[in-house]
Amino acid sequence: MRHNGEIRWNGGFIYVSQSLAGEAIAAIETEDGQWALSFHAHPLGIIDNRRMKFVRRSAAPNNPLGAATDA
Repeated sequence: MRHNGEIRWNGGFIYVSQSLAGEAIAAIETEDGQWALSFHAHPLGIIDNRRMKFVRRSAAPNNPLGAATDA
């Protein structure tokens, strides 16, 4: 995580959180092709690739991070 709370993603930058500046976060691809971010064991949210924006867990759909949706 950069000093200003952004991560580099697909050639651009996405703001995640100033409070995690300088920390290592994990990006894990979910079963449905989204990318979930976490800090140690704490899920943070998902990356919206279309809008190149981070969606906090509290604003994300009710599915647990990484869970497949019934389509």
